[in-house]
Amino acid sequence: MEPEFHHIEKEQLPKWEENGADFTLIAGEGYARKSPVPVHSPLFMIEVKTSNETPLQIIDQVKGNIMAYGEKIEEGNMIVSKTEDACKVTIAPNSHLLLFGGEAFPEERFIFWNFVASSQETIEKAKLRWKNK
Repeated sequence: MEPEFHHIEKEQLPKWEENGADFTLIAGEGYARKSPVPVHSPLFMIEVKTSNETPLQIIDQVKGNIMAYGEKIEEGNMIVSKTEDACKVTIAPNSHLLLFGGEAFPEERFIFWNFVASSQETIEKAKLRWKNK
């Protein structure tokens, strides 16, 4: 497909509170909600912010720490679950997490800024088109 750009106002994103944590569904579907951000695969991205210790079934972690599998995972690290059932974690107070999930693509993905493609050549072409706009 041709590269696309969509702007969605943050007020349009589904938000809710659960177990003392604030959730925002940025893309995809999850927690019986659907984001208006267009996606082209069964994926989700959820932002979680806590003020208290919070249990969660489920990760790029932005701030804070979590306990998973008996280990403390500090900010700047990622937990990858290769099973369908999510990790069970405890989120520390004042943490900020980004949860990503969905089916894995069969081929490698390349990312540069807002461009995502299955080949580096496609990324380079998109960069040139954007630069020459």
